This record gives sequence, C-alpha cells and structure tokens, in this order.
Amino acid sequence: KAREPVEETWEFAALGMVSRPAIPVAIKRAVEVEAGYRCAIPTCRDKGPHDFEHIDEWSKVKTHEFHNIILLCVGCHARVTRKNTSATPISKDALRKYKRNLAITNGRYSLFEMRLLENYYACAKIINGRIDIPQQSIFFITDKDLLHLGGLLHDGYISLHRIDDDQRVEDVENGHLVAVDRINEEEVFSKRLPKLMDNRAEYFIFLTDSGLEFIKDYFEGNEIE
Repeated sequence: KAREPVEETWEFAALGMVSRPAIPVAIKRAVEVEAGYRCAIPTCRDKGPHDFEHIDEWSKVKTHEFHNIILLCVGCHARVTRKNTSATPISKDALRKYKRNLAITNGRYSLFEMRLLENYYACAKIINGRIDIPQQSIFFITDKDLLHLGGLLHDGYISLHRIDDDQRVEDVENGHLVAVDRINEEEVFSKRLPKLMDNRAEYFIFLTDSGLEFIKDYFEGNEIE
C-alpha cells in the first residue's frame, strides 16, 4: 500500500503537540494539485511518497493555510528539516520562492509545457555562444499540439518553425538550426522525416535565449517574473 503524505509528524511529536489539528483535506488536495502530485522542488519532481511542509512553522503560525504549505518528497523534506541526510539543505526562504514560482507557472503554463521545460533544462547547453540541444529533443508537432503551447509561445520562451513548401524544415546539426535548400529537401525527408510526415507534423519548436534564461531561474530556485 502506498504511503500517505504526512504532516511533519516528527516536529509536533517532538514538541508534544499531539493535539495539533490535522490539515484540512481541501487544503491537502489543493497543495497536491498545485505541485502536480510530485515534489515541488523543480530539480526533483519525485512522484512520492510525499510530506506536507509548513514554510513558516505551524508552531509559530498555529494555523493551516494553503499559501504556507508545500508538497515535498521524503528526501527533500529531510533536506529542509536537516534530519538523517548529508545532502545540501533547502532553506525556508528557498521554499517560499518555490511556492511563489509554482503559483505563477500554474497560471501560465500547461502540464505539457512544464514537461517540455524540464526536458530542455536537462539537456540544453550553450556551445560557442549558441543554444545546443540534442536532436532527440527537437520536437515536431501538429496544429493540435499548439493548443498546449500557448503560454510558452506567448512569452517567447520557445520559437515555432513551420514545415512548408518553401522551406520544408530547418535541419538540425549538432543541435543548431540550419536552413535546408529546396534542392536538398528529398534527402532530408528521406533520412529524418518519413514518420513525422505520416503523422502530419507541421511545425517544430526550439528553445529561445529568453527561454533558456527562464528555465535556469525556475529550476535553480530563483524568483521568476
């Protein structure tokens, strides 16, 4: 049976606070939904088991408020409480930033977009002053996929490139975009796009400079705008 999220039981048990009221179910559910049922630390995102952590200690505020509770995996929770771990600690100030950033990204971006950003953060590099992304992380999409990318496109964090009759695709060499002449279309399509064309891919997307700056801030726990 899966372990249920707990409420820092070690804290109030150690302090003799056995009568502390439980976190209301509605608040628990809202905190879980906010974090996508995964650890709220962007560089972790573990699927569980999880704990509910009060950013400002309950012993001080004496209340359960949604804005003051964040979902953490057991490992990250230990990094906050500094219990039984040698890993780098997570400060309460960092938790405040993570909670704030969650509120912003949840209002702007779909789950699809956040997964895309996680992928880019894991693989994007700067080489010779240019963004370098492995070919397997260059995503080809259809018109329907655009419905899931409105937030990132609006904010300019990804760029959209159409596959059309004049320039069938901008090929990728070592992660860099290189325009392909019409003369070379047949060769490019025969090598790289047969399955994509079967699925009627119409665009491909790429991370922009401002997108790279954004994911660095978000995943490294800096405040985003």
